[in-house]
Amino acid sequence: MKIKVSMYIAIVLLVLLILGVVISYIYINNQTNDSITNFNECINAWNPVMESYPRQCRDSEWNTFTEKISSCVNSDGDYMTIEEAESIAIKSECWDNLKKNSFCNETTGTFWIDLSIEKKWCNPACVINVKTKQAEINWRCTGLIK
Repeated sequence: MKIKVSMYIAIVLLVLLILGVVISYIYINNQTNDSITNFNECINAWNPVMESYPRQCRDSEWNTFTEKISSCVNSDGDYMTIEEAESIAIKSECWDNLKKNSFCNETTGTFWIDLSIEKKWCNPACVINVKTKQAEINWRCTGLIK
């Protein structure tokens, strides 16, 4: 009698497990790519994540979503959030030209925020040092400057 009860319990648990797997599979595959609008939604839909910095996720429609980096840590362990970097940048020569694009260069321990300054052959950025908490413009110019 005990064997039959244990066998019934095992069968019920197995059926529930299979049912859970099937429901999860259906749910994941029914998510439309139209609903994916950012990096987190892309990875939550089980799409592959590329090993890049910052990380990128590509959905089945070949749309790419880049991870937003909200903090930066240098090799000494000094830490800064993007909000703190923006606050420092606003109080510097970069103040009214900040764009939304930013990234952390952990090798140099700096946050780079793109700037909306027009200068021929240049793509300027405000560079905020995580350790010194100082900001300056890096013009990132190419070609010969006269």
